[in-house]
Amino acid sequence: MTHTLNTIIEPDRDQLANTSIIVLHGSGGQGDDFRPLIPLLQLPATQGAMRFLLPDAARRPTDDSGIERSGWYDRPDDSGQRDDIGLAIATAWVQVLIESEIERDVDSRRIFLVGFQQGAEIACRAALTFGSRLGGVVAMSTDLSQLATDDVTEANRDLPLLIQHGFRDDVIAEHRARSGADRLKQQGLTVEYLPYDMPHGFCTTQIHDVRRWLGTRLKAAPLPVWRCF
Repeated sequence: MTHTLNTIIEPDRDQLANTSIIVLHGSGGQGDDFRPLIPLLQLPATQGAMRFLLPDAARRPTDDSGIERSGWYDRPDDSGQRDDIGLAIATAWVQVLIESEIERDVDSRRIFLVGFQQGAEIACRAALTFGSRLGGVVAMSTDLSQLATDDVTEANRDLPLLIQHGFRDDVIAEHRARSGADRLKQQGLTVEYLPYDMPHGFCTTQIHDVRRWLGTRLKAAPLPVWRCF
């Protein structure tokens, strides 16, 4: 069982990417699920040429029947025990993706993680424990009440986190998401929490808010200066 990167969307018009967005799907999903949202997230070229990485989580058994579905880590068992090994493996794997973008000369402050459900927790873990300053994280429809903050790096201690959730979410109750956001604020993290009148999923207003949020963050992140030799 391995996570894979099967979908990369490069900037239009043969531009050289200077901004990277890593998008992590939820349990049972796949990276390509987010492809229809990419045009809605594109910013003016003056704010950066964006590369989108849409990885796929490994497939794993979900119950005793042996039926497999995608997941960044196993669901808690009947005793409530969390899959700490799976969480650690997925976190490290995403951090390798981040490092690969830095090696491609993308400034770490112009690298953002977006995650849905399970993917949101992995996005937060990977970003908050990364050694270099990143741009920020968008966490959608997730419960971060058990997100560990003991090993947050100094570089990302005040990393911007945008947490979004639906009032009508019947998979993860909205009060759980709000409670998780409040807990992170109390621990000193920089959190913006936005609720929406929607179920477990996406809405247009939410995506527009992500675009606005990204634009604000990118204005504060320097664009590279390409020199000809």
